[in-house]
Amino acid sequence: MRNNFNFKKTLLFCTTAAGLTFATASNAAIFSMTDILDGTEGYFGFSQFHDQSSWRMNGSIIEDPAVLNAGGFWNSDTGNIRFGFSLANGGSVEASGDLDTNALGSGDITGVNGYIEMKFAGASNIADGLYRFLFEEAIFSTGGANSYDSADSHISLWGDLGNYDAQGCGSNGLLTCIGADLRLQLGATLNQEPSPVPLPAGGILLLTALGGLVGARKAKKRKAP
Repeated sequence: MRNNFNFKKTLLFCTTAAGLTFATASNAAIFSMTDILDGTEGYFGFSQFHDQSSWRMNGSIIEDPAVLNAGGFWNSDTGNIRFGFSLANGGSVEASGDLDTNALGSGDITGVNGYIEMKFAGASNIADGLYRFLFEEAIFSTGGANSYDSADSHISLWGDLGNYDAQGCGSNGLLTCIGADLRLQLGATLNQEPSPVPLPAGGILLLTALGGLVGARKAKKRKAP
């Protein structure tokens, strides 16, 4: 009876532990991303990229985000974030980075900080390339910037490239300092992070066909006298 009882206890423990592990994995805080918002809250205007011709996080709008691409997400456990969007004046941005929660904030507002690398392509006023934006300021009291709002389910971000120079930004016609004010709407939680968009099936078939043609041509050359 003792051995049978111990076996039952062991089986119950293993079953319970497995259940807890499954529950934790399935309830991971991985949020889908549904929209990039446009508006103003307090002194915080979003979503936009601007120069820094005056104050550190202020200036004239130089690029305006338009439509969020499908497949964006934020993992609040690991900080992993990835999304992309088009720009109103043409061009696109692909973004990924690390955005962690911190002890700032209260109630529905939780502070966030980290970095997001954004690859610009075809923009009107920002040269093509990879830009690393830092989001490290404390929560902006009137707009909730650099925070996660669990009630409205969005992230507000307020940062720059970390190279602000009041005397040099925008001097000689060169845009060297860029600010980013973003508000990203979050949607349903996901069981796992979405994979990067794969090459379309047609593209894979085309590459396979081209590979076959190259192989056939090489074989024909070997057979020729």
